[in-house]
Amino acid sequence: MPAARRNAFTEVFFRIHPWIYRKSGGRLLTRIDGNPILLLNTRGRRSGLPRTNGLVYVEREDGWLVAASWAGEPKDPIWYLNLMTCPDITIQIKDRVIPVRARNLEGKDRDLGWKEIVAQDPSFAAYEERTRGVREIPVVLLEARDAA
Repeated sequence: MPAARRNAFTEVFFRIHPWIYRKSGGRLLTRIDGNPILLLNTRGRRSGLPRTNGLVYVEREDGWLVAASWAGEPKDPIWYLNLMTCPDITIQIKDRVIPVRARNLEGKDRDLGWKEIVAQDPSFAAYEERTRGVREIPVVLLEARDAA
């Protein structure tokens, strides 16, 4: 499948996706184009209101990788800015809600994580091409933390 682009359809889909995912108890829309999807639950850095985004992820032994690609847009997605302001959040994978701490990967760690993401979903290579010379797409590791 070709790499997605932001348009009216994708904007509507990604607004209703988390609602369907949650209402189904994590049974629907947990995979898109064969890729696993998690719900990232953040708080608005200015408003403090809860925000939820569905993201493709790569599961690793040390957590879950996500990329702030925003379909290759020239600026970072708002969820990423919220996450960097408050990195202690929760994610939902299917019916499990997991407390995590987000860590922005840099240097060799970022490059390795990026390769894992592209290996799982080659669409991300197109997003990287769209951002070339504008920004480097951030790669974030979501590490499990104690619920307490």
